[in-house]
Amino acid sequence: MTKRSLAASFVVLLVVAVLAYRPAHARGPSRPPVAPLALGSAAEALELVGQIGGTSKAVAVQGSRAFFGVGPGLVVMDHPSPGAPVVVARLLLPGIVQSICISDTYAYIAADTAGLRVVDISDPVHPREVGSYDTPGNARDVAVLRNYACVADGTAGVRVIDVSNPAAPVETGWYVPVDSAGNPADARGAFAFDGYLYLATRAQTWDVGLRIVDILTTPGCPVELGRFWRSGATSVHVAPMGSARYAFLGGIGGVSMVDVTDPTQPVAIDYWGPPDKPCEVLGVFAVGDRVYAADRMSAGVWVLEIVDSGTLVQVGFHGTPDPRGIHVVGGTAYVASGTAGAQVLDASDPTAWRLLGSYAPAGQVTRVAISGSLAFLAAGYGGRDWGVDIVDVADPARPVRAGSYRVETPPFDPNDPTYHTEVRGVCVSGTYAYVAASRKGLLIVDVSDHAEPKYLGRYVEPWSIARDVSVSGNVAYLLGDWTLHTVDVSAASQPHVLGSCSLPGTPQRMSVSPGYAYVACGGSGLSVVDVSAPAQPRVLAQLDTPGFAQDVFVRGNIAYVADGEGGLQMVDLSQPDQPRLLGSWSASGVAYGVGVSGKRAYVAMGEAGVHVLDVSDPAHPSEVACYDTPSGPADVELVDNRTGAVDVAVLFNLVYVADLRGGLVIVRDTGAPPPQKTFLPLVLRGR
Repeated sequence: MTKRSLAASFVVLLVVAVLAYRPAHARGPSRPPVAPLALGSAAEALELVGQIGGTSKAVAVQGSRAFFGVGPGLVVMDHPSPGAPVVVARLLLPGIVQSICISDTYAYIAADTAGLRVVDISDPVHPREVGSYDTPGNARDVAVLRNYACVADGTAGVRVIDVSNPAAPVETGWYVPVDSAGNPADARGAFAFDGYLYLATRAQTWDVGLRIVDILTTPGCPVELGRFWRSGATSVHVAPMGSARYAFLGGIGGVSMVDVTDPTQPVAIDYWGPPDKPCEVLGVFAVGDRVYAADRMSAGVWVLEIVDSGTLVQVGFHGTPDPRGIHVVGGTAYVASGTAGAQVLDASDPTAWRLLGSYAPAGQVTRVAISGSLAFLAAGYGGRDWGVDIVDVADPARPVRAGSYRVETPPFDPNDPTYHTEVRGVCVSGTYAYVAASRKGLLIVDVSDHAEPKYLGRYVEPWSIARDVSVSGNVAYLLGDWTLHTVDVSAASQPHVLGSCSLPGTPQRMSVSPGYAYVACGGSGLSVVDVSAPAQPRVLAQLDTPGFAQDVFVRGNIAYVADGEGGLQMVDLSQPDQPRLLGSWSASGVAYGVGVSGKRAYVAMGEAGVHVLDVSDPAHPSEVACYDTPSGPADVELVDNRTGAVDVAVLFNLVYVADLRGGLVIVRDTGAPPPQKTFLPLVLRGR
């Protein structure tokens, strides 16, 4: 998310258990967690209630405990030997956990746009944040040299931060690597060894790679000692072998082995990459004669052996979706997987790893639908391992994963070109979930048993992508490429099409009310479709909007359109065949999703978080509050080029936010009416 400078009159200190989010962007000591900016009265604000899921990128191990980053959370897992690993603690932080470095009784965490966070782990069951420092860039990795935390801060280079007093970190200096054109390179990976910092960098010119930097001699002015060219470097690990020292550099293409015994003259020893396969090693770990490479593009961890004192040979491979970080101790591998979460595996046999335990509450969340006390999340990563995660939100402060359905499960053949596919929409009616699963079409899943959802049937339109779905009675309304389909779902195992109509643009999402479907058609704006005769749907009217229509929510005679860079557009539907613009609101950011409850509209604005509007007068909406969710700008993962908050569902005064890498974020609108005693059995994105 973007970082905001908060007016002092609005700053309210919170306890550590309720962290709500971002410090100011300017470089300097970051303030304690603060309440989000309230634009109206002091009572008008969104406050954090709970969070679950997100991508897992980081892992560090100390003794029998593993520390994982899962979304914006630090997860502590106890792994007694023998015995299964158990989660013993979780601490919510204000940014996505990118990297963890353990030094003595502290965990130093690179938390993306939230900078450096310092956590006291002297009591691992009760970790607590004691200090922080707001770096100017996006903190991607961190390494500790004596009393200095060295943060790989993206294009802001390496920030050298004195942590001799963990409660009050102070920056003492910085080092910014540049490419051949003189532009700042992207500092991605950092590792400390033998008093030096080893830095993995990448740039568009492809002429950067490993930089070796002397930090300790003059911390206020770090000095580059040596460099090694390696395109697309993202991760680095250094290990001794006899009297020699070797750096293993991961990145696009594979792993480089570099002799750094003399840090001023690094020498290439070997290079390995999988034959005939795309590869991007985001995490690398070396121990003994083994090198472990977490390869995002090959969806697994390569096990390499160093033979003949300098040749890398593959001896094993373990498949896991979207691996990001890895740490190996003895015969146990700890893997941070973007979608499979925190994994602990027996890796004693390099050819056959065995899962010992995992913590995987949800992956990257793109859609959210609420039904009673359950949240149904479209979650996954890129084109792999997508599905619907079911989360129990009866206690919104402690959401718990209740079940999951993966779209790659039987009866689908892994050789089918549609096997890997993204979930673009989900809605729930009764005990069935209806899933818009891109090239797999419409999937119908029985979710009466939350722990074991069962596939019932599907409808697929050849060569079309299922983009969104809504259900009314026995009819499902399915958005495909340039088309709205009406589908008879009275027999869940044999859904069949009733009718179709062409749309004027590429449909994104829709809202259905009796007799009409309202479709956000991207660059073509809002389309009104008459579905009073489901077998003969027809476009009744079309209204061009200023931006790119991403989502639509209809309440009464008003359509609220999330219009991309056009903000929020209010449309008068009192005459459905003649829709007209009624009012608008815009701000920095991209409006991806919208939900309405009472007289308030909640707009998911990507990196700009969630904004709350008073729409009691739809012609003149006014912003009353906003909230920065933890998911910052994406690094390598993009879903249709979206980042940050992309969808919202509202139930009474609780707002459920699909925050991509930040998972599901639940916030409370303190200015909205409290929940009533009346039980709502079903809410589909508030529609």
